[in-house]
Amino acid sequence: MGWTDSYLPDISGAATNSTVSSSNSPPRSVSFAINATLAAGYYNLAGVLNGCIIFSILSASNSALYVASRTLYGLALQIPDSNWIGKKIHDLSLVVRQTGVPAAALLFSGVSFIWLPFLQLNNGYALEEVIEIMSVSASLSCLIAWAALCLAFIRYERW
Repeated sequence: MGWTDSYLPDISGAATNSTVSSSNSPPRSVSFAINATLAAGYYNLAGVLNGCIIFSILSASNSALYVASRTLYGLALQIPDSNWIGKKIHDLSLVVRQTGVPAAALLFSGVSFIWLPFLQLNNGYALEEVIEIMSVSASLSCLIAWAALCLAFIRYERW
């Protein structure tokens, strides 16, 4: 099994006859790791790997939402509420007293990119580029936030 495996999708994303599996072949995925596990005959391990991938995606999404809401909270806190636009933006810095969570910034951050997964419903080269750019940007922002947290922890431990 390699990158030329007929069960992997074509690099252009176009479906060909080789990507359609027959009824007697094992299920296939677009993930190379899942396909390799299935080809080796470890069907349960493929399910576990798939679950790990889903868990990792949800964890990264949660981290990105946390970073986005806290960043928006910090920015909204610095904006003066001298005019009506400033007042609306400054409302994003309100914190729920019982939990300490900036609920308005969290809700705004969550709703801002809720449309992004629906881009995959329509096929096209431009949409694939937008999805790739957004996923790379999100991955990079999570990596930078994680590195900053690690650096802060190391500095705190040495202090």
